[in-house]
Amino acid sequence: MKIFILKGATGSGKTTFLVNYCKQKNAGGVLSPVITDKRHFLNIETKETKLMEAQENETEILNVGRYKFSAKVFEWANQILTDCVNKNYETIIIDEIGPLELQGKGFAETLKSILSHTEMKSDLLLVIRENLVNDVLNYFGIKKEDVVDFKKY
Repeated sequence: MKIFILKGATGSGKTTFLVNYCKQKNAGGVLSPVITDKRHFLNIETKETKLMEAQENETEILNVGRYKFSAKVFEWANQILTDCVNKNYETIIIDEIGPLELQGKGFAETLKSILSHTEMKSDLLLVIRENLVNDVLNYFGIKKEDVVDFKKY
C-alpha cells in the first residue's frame, strides 16, 4: 500500500479534482462535495450522496468548530471505507482527514484500521488541508518518508 496525500487550502478544488479523477480510475471510498451550498458525502462506487451536516431533529451529532455533522451519516461513510478494504480498488480515497479526526472522531478509527492492513494491495489517498498535514501524519503515526504527494496531472 502506498499512501498519497492531496493537500490544499479549503475551497481550493481538491474534491472537484477528485470527482473527475475517479471517472478515469478504479477508485472507491468517500468524497465530500459541496452540493447546493451544503456539505455531502459521496460514495465513489455507487454515486449515492448523503447530507453530512446534522439536521435540526438529530440527536447524535459530531461537533467541530462551528460545524455540526450527522453521526449517523458518518457511520454510513465509515462503512463504505471499511468495505473498500476487501475490494480490488486501485485507490481508496478518504476526503477528508481534518480537525474531527484529530479529535479521534469522524474517520479516525476507520483510517487506523485501514492503515493496519499492511497487506492491502490498494493505494490510499488522503485529502488533507495543507496546514494540517504534519498534525495528521503525527496523530496517525504515518512516517513522512512513507507518503507521496499526490500531484494533479
